[in-house]
Amino acid sequence: MPARLIPEGSRPANLPRPVILDTYLRLRTDCKLLNNFRQRSGPQPWIFCSSINSLELKERQSALTAAGAVVFSVECEDGKGELHKQGIKNLMVEGGATVINSFLECAYQSYGSGSPPIFDILIITTTPTLVGDDAVGYKCCTDQFSNKLPWQHIRTEVMGKDTVVAVRCPPRLP
Repeated sequence: MPARLIPEGSRPANLPRPVILDTYLRLRTDCKLLNNFRQRSGPQPWIFCSSINSLELKERQSALTAAGAVVFSVECEDGKGELHKQGIKNLMVEGGATVINSFLECAYQSYGSGSPPIFDILIITTTPTLVGDDAVGYKCCTDQFSNKLPWQHIRTEVMGKDTVVAVRCPPRLP
C-alpha cells in the first residue's frame, strides 16, 4: 500500500480504508483488496456504486458483500456526505485520471474558498499504461492555478514501472 511510503512522523495514525468507485459493481470477488481483507492483512474495502436497480446489480452486490466488501449505493454528489457520516478520516480511492482530477478540482475549490481541504495528503500512483480515450494524464483546473497551489512534496518513489508521489494539500487561504 503506497501509504507506507509516507515518513513515519507524517503518516496518518491508521492506514486508509480502500474505497472503490465502481458504478456497475464490476470489481472481482477474488481481487487482492478482498483477499487481503479475508486474510486479515488489509482493511475492509468499501465500494460506492450508483443505484442498485437491476437484478444483475443486486446479485453483484450480494456476491461482493459475501466476499467481504461493504457496498454503498449513492448518487455521485452524495459520496462525500456518506463518507463523513461513516466517520472516515483516512481514505484510499482506487481510480483513474478522472477520479484523481475530481479530487484535485475539490482541493482547488476548497483552497480558493477558505474551506477546509478535502484531503490532507494525496498519494498518486501512475503507471505507464494507456487507458481510455485520453490515455493517462492529470490536470488541476487550469495550468495557471496548478502552478500557484503550494503543494508540499513529501516523497516520490519509483516501484518497478510505477511512480508513487505523495504531497500534502496546502492549508486553506487566510
